[in-house]
Amino acid sequence: PQDESEDPEILNILIEEESNQILVNGINQLPPQAALIMRLVLSGYDNKEIALLIDVSINTVKTLKYGAIRKLREYFNNHKFWRAILLKELQSTNLWGGIVVFDTQTYG
Repeated sequence: PQDESEDPEILNILIEEESNQILVNGINQLPPQAALIMRLVLSGYDNKEIALLIDVSINTVKTLKYGAIRKLREYFNNHKFWRAILLKELQSTNLWGGIVVFDTQTYG
C-alpha cells in the first residue's frame, strides 16, 4: 500500500490549500479597494460588473486591478516556489476561476 504522504492527490490538495492561503495573504496586504476588486475578479466578475457593484468607473477598476496585480507579483517574488505552483494553478483554471478567496454572497 502507498504511504499517505506519497499520495499525489493528498499532495495536490495540500499544495492547493497553501497556494490559496498565500494568495489570500497577498490580497489582504493590498489597499482595501484594490483587495475588494481582486476578490471580485477571482470570483469571476468582469470589470464592468465590478464597476457597477462598487460604484466606480471601469477605468478606476482597471487601474486598481492592474496596480494590485503588480503588487501581488512583488509579493509572490518572496514566495517563488509557491508562485510557480500558483501560476500553474491559475493557468489551468481559466485565469482565477478555481480559487475561492471569499464568500461572494457578502458582496452581491
